[in-house]
Amino acid sequence: MKKRNTYNHLDEESRGVIRDMLYSGATARQIANVLDVSHTTITREIKRNRIIKIPNPRNANASLYCKHFNTCAQKNICVKCSSPYTYCKKCRKIKCFKACIKFEYIECPNTNKWPFVCPGNCSKSSNCKFPKSSYAATRAQAKYKDKLISSRTGINMTIKELKQLTESIRPLINKGQSPYAVITALNKININVRTLYRYMKHGIMDIPAIELPRKIRYKKRKSKLAVKDKVDRTGRTYNDNLKLPARKRDKVLQVDFVEGYKWNRQTLLTLHSPKCKFQFINLLGSGQATGVVKLFDYYEELLGSRELFEKIFGTILADRGKEFDYFHLI
Repeated sequence: MKKRNTYNHLDEESRGVIRDMLYSGATARQIANVLDVSHTTITREIKRNRIIKIPNPRNANASLYCKHFNTCAQKNICVKCSSPYTYCKKCRKIKCFKACIKFEYIECPNTNKWPFVCPGNCSKSSNCKFPKSSYAATRAQAKYKDKLISSRTGINMTIKELKQLTESIRPLINKGQSPYAVITALNKININVRTLYRYMKHGIMDIPAIELPRKIRYKKRKSKLAVKDKVDRTGRTYNDNLKLPARKRDKVLQVDFVEGYKWNRQTLLTLHSPKCKFQFINLLGSGQATGVVKLFDYYEELLGSRELFEKIFGTILADRGKEFDYFHLI
């Protein structure tokens, strides 16, 4: 089967297929052919997002759990050790794997190779001393999302690299050079000027922005204030329209204003009824709100009564254009 070349990430549905076929005894290539991906994608997915349950050693012997037991030469791990010259693995007072930071569990031979999870028919599962490994689609999807978020947070630099960068930049900044001059002078730095400014602004680098010669002279930029609506539209918004009963929303009349060139003195007002699938266009002399009110007053006078006008026109739905500012007069 031809492999896809879209580089799309696996979703929860694909992980469900992996889980079902994995425990049914399928190989990595068989799963890959079903999902149309590479077989290495399947093996990496299982090893990366599988669930590993660590057993509780309690008072067991460290040789049963630690993979470094035979070659371990650690001494004096505890702060108050009564026998500092004895190997910690031979200590009788405390189990070494409870205090050693280099302790690693012995991995099961079955989970070191395909299918990288504990077999369902394992006869030693009840008293197994190895970490138990399994795969679940929902848990794998959750681990994938957490890793996706964590990989995009922070900075793309280690603590050691950040320290070296700070030490190389600080002398030039103290001489009064700008970040642009510093980046130009140091050709080996793999960041741009904007990134350097951001590191200094957010305190990522131990160089305050006040040390920049021109930074302290800049005034804080004024943000644009949000334009407040001069017309009170309380109870007249689109959300209020959605709260109306269905029978009233079915009779909605959509009104829009159409303008041509600026030098044209005439404009169009369209009235569209979605329920009746009918639209009629009115020619207005100007785009003023008074012209719109006069047009609806004309229709009300033509119909003869306010009740008939409200029954035919129903709910009028328009935008926030200045032409409809006098909606309370309609």
